[in-house]
Amino acid sequence: MPLTTLTFERFLVYELRPEVKLPFQFVLCLSTTASNYRHEVKNISFLPIIGAGRYADNDPYRVPLMPRPQGSTRLLTRMYVAVDAIQSLGKAAFLPADLGRITAAEEREVREKLGSWLGL
Repeated sequence: MPLTTLTFERFLVYELRPEVKLPFQFVLCLSTTASNYRHEVKNISFLPIIGAGRYADNDPYRVPLMPRPQGSTRLLTRMYVAVDAIQSLGKAAFLPADLGRITAAEEREVREKLGSWLGL
């Protein structure tokens, strides 16, 4: 099994390994493994981070993530969290380092839109 991160944290950005063939490369983690033993956690729940489409700014279920210096992650371009696309993958699908935590304002917007989409 390839190396994986020791722990996963909510609202951190992770990158998928190149051999994982999905239409996105980055994800926003919704799971936390901080209070679990590494071997107990098999899957990580996440929201895909996608490129900006034509209507992304007007989509009620997209949250923009800004690249540095305005944002706090190591994303290179403006991208969007797709809050209506929750997924899970085995933890070995992720590279062994995170790309940073989203800003407090971005996290608040993700929580609000995800809660709205789930009806919470």
